[in-house]
Amino acid sequence: MPVLKLWHVTDPKLSKELLHHEDLKKREVRCYKIGVLYAKEGQKSEEEILGNQESSEAFDRFLELLGDKVTLEGWKGYRGDLDVNQNKNGEYSVYTKLHNEIEVMFHVSTYLPYDAYDPQQIPRKKYIGNDLVTIVFLYPCKTEDGEDGYKLAVCSRKGVPQFGPPIPNPPTFKHNEYFRDFLLTKLMNGERAALHSPFIATKMKKSRQMQLEYIIKEFLPNAGE
Repeated sequence: MPVLKLWHVTDPKLSKELLHHEDLKKREVRCYKIGVLYAKEGQKSEEEILGNQESSEAFDRFLELLGDKVTLEGWKGYRGDLDVNQNKNGEYSVYTKLHNEIEVMFHVSTYLPYDAYDPQQIPRKKYIGNDLVTIVFLYPCKTEDGEDGYKLAVCSRKGVPQFGPPIPNPPTFKHNEYFRDFLLTKLMNGERAALHSPFIATKMKKSRQMQLEYIIKEFLPNAGE
């Protein structure tokens, strides 16, 4: 049987590193980064969609339903990896809370910086492309009773388990708080499901392992001897 060893570490920085490690795990269940892409009618390619500089009245109304438009510079809440000091990721974003405890920062394509000399819009792709879940806004529709609303469809990468809540038939929703809560819950459950897919789970396990190995190397340099 292997011999287990214990080390007495007095460096107070170890506690901070372990707390930071645990805080990252907690953020996985209470903080979310969600991409929002605005696609004009007829647009199909990634370059076309990421290249949109102007939004529409319908898209702006949809963003108002999702959350609050916030100024990034000086922002003190959850920032979703966006710069809050020098406007490197634009001046504004959309932020909200669900059930007064789960924080969501949206990466809105038309709010992120546009580069006229970059057809692939790498700065925008860097954030939205790394989000586990993304909303693609195509256009609003009418509900069965003629009110303004939205038609919802979901697609997932191969290997992602099914997740609720189930989409009704017909899959149309009115522009109201019920749709907002339904959509956010669906997106969060989708992210949690994605974390259990083989592709993401392997990457997450490797990332956590690297974090722990760093802590061991930093504070227990002779642990492997």
